[in-house]
Amino acid sequence: MLAANREDSSAPTHAGRGAVAMADLAAARGYLERGLPEAPAYVRQHGTVALAWILQHSGEEERAREL
Repeated sequence: MLAANREDSSAPTHAGRGAVAMADLAAARGYLERGLPEAPAYVRQHGTVALAWILQHSGEEERAREL
């Protein structure tokens, strides 16, 4: 699922959002955690919301609030 263009810093975040859409939350979390720090601000904003949602539903409410 990860985009082939590794030079695109937003690729892991986009892959994570795609994995959320396909309900593969474990894969989504991995992509988002890896991709968010390097993603541009506009991509990071949407990815952070998705990651916070995943964390909240996995019982990690405090970490979700931090995001």
